[in-house]
Amino acid sequence: MYVGRIVAVGRTRSGRGAGLYRVSSRSFPNREAKILERAIAIVPKPGFENDIQKNPYIAYNCLRLARGFAIVSNGSHTDPI
Repeated sequence: MYVGRIVAVGRTRSGRGAGLYRVSSRSFPNREAKILERAIAIVPKPGFENDIQKNPYIAYNCLRLARGFAIVSNGSHTDPI
């Protein structure tokens, strides 16, 4: 079964907010999540940077922290939100 992308929000057992993102890709399996200062980005793994030329939609922020909120989404629309 291919599940593609999963976005979920919820709470931890201690009551804190939680955001989750998972990506599965048959077309571009050579990606990884990079933790940045106020975001988490999906980017090509080292050695596969040129994959961005094949498809510009394979690199994006999947989580962004802004004004006390966490925005979790499955594409490049994370930043404008």
